[in-house]
Amino acid sequence: PRHIEFHPTGRYVYVVGEWDSTLYILAAEDSLPTKIVNRYPTVPPGFDGKNKTSELCLHPDGRTLFVGNRDSDSIAVFAVDDSGQAEALGHYSSLGRGPASVKVDPAGRHLLVGNVYSGSLAVFAIGDDRRLRPAGEPIEARAPRYLLFHSDHGEG
Repeated sequence: PRHIEFHPTGRYVYVVGEWDSTLYILAAEDSLPTKIVNRYPTVPPGFDGKNKTSELCLHPDGRTLFVGNRDSDSIAVFAVDDSGQAEALGHYSSLGRGPASVKVDPAGRHLLVGNVYSGSLAVFAIGDDRRLRPAGEPIEARAPRYLLFHSDHGEG
């Protein structure tokens, strides 16, 4: 296992396998995983090279998962529902090499992708149809391995 996300209902847990490039959906009771109920490949159709997943990120609405694929330089997008089913919605270029980090902004409008091998940060707009659209050219960012959003609520 590489990364894990918990569905807001507490009934499902999502895990990506780093070496097998697989999204695992686990049934859960109060967010405690109990068994694997489904699995899905994360690499683009027809990709036959070696790949390692990097990070998994669940959209704030709980309906979309984003998975980074470091060696296919792609982002897999899955629709998920409350029954534990997933549907591959597409695979998108990470606009760089080695996407190590994928994060959705707290408002759910943009996906940020840190490409460590190319040293760049790509920003995608997330459409109502859950498709990714580049929101400009990638910017230089030295080895962006982990992305975090900071919220300053005006305190202190």
